[in-house]
Amino acid sequence: MNKFSGAFKLDRKVVFTVPGTVDVKEVLDPAVQDKYGAQVALLFSQLFGGATVVEGKGHYYSSDLSENVEERVLLISSSFSACGAALDDKLDQVHHLAVNYCRVLTQECIAVEIDGDLHFVSPEGN
Repeated sequence: MNKFSGAFKLDRKVVFTVPGTVDVKEVLDPAVQDKYGAQVALLFSQLFGGATVVEGKGHYYSSDLSENVEERVLLISSSFSACGAALDDKLDQVHHLAVNYCRVLTQECIAVEIDGDLHFVSPEGN
């Protein structure tokens, strides 16, 4: 038995990626991106009790441009312990925000990771 076995733990995690581009390759002003990140962090704090924001670099291949796109990304995460209808409602709010950000930032999708599973949320909500 390890020393952590008796410690309080949160066994669920959600991570929301705020992209750093608009229309595939146009760089989003970092101050604007930070505002979007702060909105996600506030929502996560309200829903899950807290949030952590980490800045990183994202890369993906754009078939439209036939090239690799590198962008500054913000990863906002929350760890929590919840299940049932209350959790479904909270995750629905996260999904709604992802759909909204897709539309506002003209993204093909927004990445949301839930318990290690990566979901690509489209502007249509798929």
